[in-house]
Amino acid sequence: MASPPITDLTMSGHRAVGVLYLLSGFLGILGNILIISILRGENVLSGCRSKLHIQFAISNLLIVAGIPLSGSSAFAGRWLFGDIGCQFYGALTYTGGMGAVTFAGLLCLQRYFSSSLLNIYDMSSRSLIMCAIGWIYSFGIAISPVLGWNSYTIESSGTACGLNWHKDDQSHRSLFIALPVMSIVMFVISLWALRVAFSTKTPEKMDEKDWFTNHQLNWIALANLFIVTVGFAPYGFFSLWALVNHGSEMTMLASVIPPVVAKLSTAVYPVVYIVASKNFRAEYAAKTVGICYDKKAK
Repeated sequence: MASPPITDLTMSGHRAVGVLYLLSGFLGILGNILIISILRGENVLSGCRSKLHIQFAISNLLIVAGIPLSGSSAFAGRWLFGDIGCQFYGALTYTGGMGAVTFAGLLCLQRYFSSSLLNIYDMSSRSLIMCAIGWIYSFGIAISPVLGWNSYTIESSGTACGLNWHKDDQSHRSLFIALPVMSIVMFVISLWALRVAFSTKTPEKMDEKDWFTNHQLNWIALANLFIVTVGFAPYGFFSLWALVNHGSEMTMLASVIPPVVAKLSTAVYPVVYIVASKNFRAEYAAKTVGICYDKKAK
């Protein structure tokens, strides 16, 4: 594994990045675990509609699951876990990242199916197929650098691992072309699906006990798509940057922007559900207070 270039941050800068990693990890893990816990409850979302929301939350957990590695390395000022740790960290976090992008799009398609094919869509098998496709696609893209399509290496920060922005060959360039193209296509399809969903009249709820109306679910899908787009836009920018600046060195400050923004975005998703439903808001507050109470009791 090639040594990272000399960084342009002091140890104080590294520690500041470490604090951001730990903060995003704590908030992202707590928030998305609570989303999963609440959505698994009875009548929060009837039928099979909660499955994709839960998979979306799981993908966000994977994005921040590597925080112990990158956070501790940031405080140390260097990557601590060798090449095997680098490959593991890259595959894990990129599986989560690709999963978040993919399931945000599938949530939009779910709204299309739910509005246009209401009677047909209410089948668990359709949702399971979408979940399986989402994970196969996400894992396939994330594992490909380990298998030779592009590669994972220590980032310019020297404290985390990601795609190799500096190597200029067909393998690396082709992935940097494929990722933005696939993301743009998915984004366009998602917007089209939501346009159909918003313009189609559907019953307010599939079950009167549901916590969310169909209109609220449309807005949740749109908000999640927007957050994912903002959260992973820096990765898209640097993919295009790598195509233009062949093999150029990236500064440490620039290299920490994509992972920090992506990880911080995982803490925002609970807000979407909290704003949409007073029942969700009350349950989220109750569970949060319960966690804090248990910690104090111990």
